Amino acid sequence: MASVTEALRRLQAFERDVAAVRARLAALPERRSAIEAAVADAAHALAALQERLDELQAKRRQGESDASALQARLAKYRDQLMTVTTGREYEAMQHEIASTDGQLKALDDRVIGWLMEIDELQASVDTARAALAAARSDADVALAQLAAEEQKDRLELAAAEGHVQAERAALPADLLERYDRVSKRYPLNAVAELKGESCSACNVRFRPMVVSEIRRQETIVQCDSCARLVVFVPPAPPPPAPDA
Repeated sequence: MASVTEALRRLQAFERDVAAVRARLAALPERRSAIEAAVADAAHALAALQERLDELQAKRRQGESDASALQARLAKYRDQLMTVTTGREYEAMQHEIASTDGQLKALDDRVIGWLMEIDELQASVDTARAALAAARSDADVALAQLAAEEQKDRLELAAAEGHVQAERAALPADLLERYDRVSKRYPLNAVAELKGESCSACNVRFRPMVVSEIRRQETIVQCDSCARLVVFVPPAPPPPAPDA
């Protein structure tokens, strides 16, 4: 029966190993998503900056085009000024020249402002592009490590599941049925140990006769309180005394 006791303890241990590995595998998609999200965030940040930069570049180009048109109009007005024959025409042309010159100066100021903002934004775009490259590099490393972990865990899971099947096959059918019944109530915790004279799971104290029965390891006793299968684990022998 001592071998059966050890088989029960090993079965529970291997089932816990299986559960732990499955939990790690189940967490992989979330971990992978978190890695990919970091890259997506960096890409989004770069795209937003690039979009703003493109808008400013378009405004600058349009501003420069409009400035060229205003300069041409201003040159035309100045040429026409030389041909006017009346004071009223001269005054009207001076008004057009002043108005166009004011528009041109205001537009030049806006273009200069856009150019300054473009320079600052270009630096931010360059920084964001470098951050995206770094995020992608880090993600490649992290995803490769994740893939290696997954492969290792799947091999470990297969081995643990094989051990579970082997231990189940080693147990008597009636005892395995009892174990499965208790496991439904206490997943991964169906087996308790005798600690002193009590159940290690619920701390209920056994009667002396039951303690003796558990210690003899001739049968597997269930705790009257929690219904777990209670096993006795003999203390490890003391280490050999050093040679004199």
